[in-house]
Formats: sequence, C-alpha cells, structure tokens
Amino acid sequence: MLRVNWKERILASIATLLLFIAFIACCVWSYQIAAPYLLGASAQGEVVEILKYTSKDGDFHRLLVEFLVSGEKKHRLIGQSNEESHYKIGATVKVLYDPKDPEAAVIADPTLLFVGLFLTGLLAVLFFAGGILAFRRSWRSYKTSG
Repeated sequence: MLRVNWKERILASIATLLLFIAFIACCVWSYQIAAPYLLGASAQGEVVEILKYTSKDGDFHRLLVEFLVSGEKKHRLIGQSNEESHYKIGATVKVLYDPKDPEAAVIADPTLLFVGLFLTGLLAVLFFAGGILAFRRSWRSYKTSG
C-alpha cells in the first residue's frame, strides 16, 4: 500500500484556492475599470488646473477638471494618469460618472481603459492557468499515490 503525501496535496490545494481567488480579484478589478464606460453617464468637463507632483521617480501632472451634472451642481475630479501633455487649461474633456455618485467620476480615456483591461485580463488568465496547473498536479499526485 502506497502512502499519500498529504503535505503536497494540502499545499497544492491552498495554491489552487489562492490562484482562483486572485483570478476573481482580477475579474472584479476589470469590472471596476470598465464600469464607468459601461454604466456611466457622460458630461463635458473643463480643465481648470494642472496639478504638479514631485516624487523621487520624477515629476507627475494630473488634471483638475470641473463639470456640471444636469446643470445643477459643479463637481471636481482629479485625473488618474499623467495627462498633462494632452490638455491645456480651459480644454474640454469628456467625463464619465455614476449618476448616483458623481464624485467618483473619471476622465474618459480609451487608452487607459484598454491598457487596464488588457493587464487585468492577462493577470486573470495567468492566475486561472496557474490554478488549473496546481489542481492537475495535485490530482496526479493523488492518482499515483492512491
């Protein structure tokens, strides 16, 4: 009678579970990136200031944008990437926002959307494949020891 290597099976099970949890996290992250584009309303915003940040990695610029929601209240948002080179003060930008929470608005940037979705999709595929490989290794170990 062969002995079952319980340590290897438990380790492979934990690795499989962690990789599938990481896969789910990547799917949720992808949805959060795409949600404003899928579900959001749009408005025209105006660049009112270019904010400059200095760090040890260099200088970064972000846009401060004001926009109106249904002509009622003015909201502000700070852009998420180094967008200063594309826009000047007074420029018009497209803003996407959730009508229930306009404070969580984003500047519409298809490049950022596609890069974000590509990276999270790539991570999701890698984690999913890793989970399947860990599960198969565990199953092979079980078959050869059982």
